[in-house]
Amino acid sequence: MLPGTPVVETSSGTFALGLAMVCRLRGYPLTIVGDAAIDRELYTRLTMLGATVEIVEDTGQPGGIQGARLARVEELRQLRPDSFVPGQYDNPDNPAAYGSVAELIGGTLGPVDCLVGPVGSGGSTGGLAAALRLSDPTLHLVGVDTHGSIIFGTPDRPRMLRGLGSSIHPGNVRHSAYDEVHWVTAPEAFHATHELFRTHGLFMGPTSGASFQVAAWWARQNPDS
Repeated sequence: MLPGTPVVETSSGTFALGLAMVCRLRGYPLTIVGDAAIDRELYTRLTMLGATVEIVEDTGQPGGIQGARLARVEELRQLRPDSFVPGQYDNPDNPAAYGSVAELIGGTLGPVDCLVGPVGSGGSTGGLAAALRLSDPTLHLVGVDTHGSIIFGTPDRPRMLRGLGSSIHPGNVRHSAYDEVHWVTAPEAFHATHELFRTHGLFMGPTSGASFQVAAWWARQNPDS
């Protein structure tokens, strides 16, 4: 990318924050298209990093709120043809980027029997599993979704739990990679998030809480793994 290239992307969570940090450090003007899931704290942090934040609403078009966000990204891309759109949902560099993370996991933990993670764009779980399976093809991959998400075939409806699930079918989700899928409700995820902090001192978001909920269950069922 040329210096000063404008970046446009959709996100309402930690991806937006990470992208804002990188763009701030490297001098790329950033526009984030999000929705009401961007709370005041995140909005403040994004704007302090120099990002422009646009909030869109679900007006009933295909793809729900994510469809609305992607439509606005496309509008902005056409208005500024010199802009760069990372395209987290379909860009193969998203899962590929997790190869270095898999190296850290393998070097720290050694062989991993089971990987449990939230599924949104498909980048983190799919990319980590693909890289870890290069050394151990038997790795068991558990996807964590939430009710109202269509990724694994349930009907689309409004979701209280954000950061995982989707109203669209991300191109980076390879369904055949997942050995099983668990759906977690918002209250379950919030409860598990509190437990992570109370028990382990880990201040995480509800997406991590949802994954912890499922991982703790899987660990109880497989005590020797």
